[in-house]
Amino acid sequence: MKFSDLSKQEQQERIEEVLEREIRPFLMADGGNLELVDIRGKEVVISYRGACAHCPGATGATLSAIQSILKEHVDEDIIVVPEF
Repeated sequence: MKFSDLSKQEQQERIEEVLEREIRPFLMADGGNLELVDIRGKEVVISYRGACAHCPGATGATLSAIQSILKEHVDEDIIVVPEF
């Protein structure tokens, strides 16, 4: 089933599963984390927590890596947007 065909709750569950398995362990190892704020179509809004909230890499390499992982595991058209 395509990501866009899922209910909002199913979309959130799918993204949360990938965040928990593929992304959060690495962020937490450095004292950071992230929160899924919203899903607006193909746009996934996240908020950085802990050390990530003040890290200059959060809007560069880290954001790019998060987007790439979600594109690979959830939907190739996802765009990740940070909320500060």
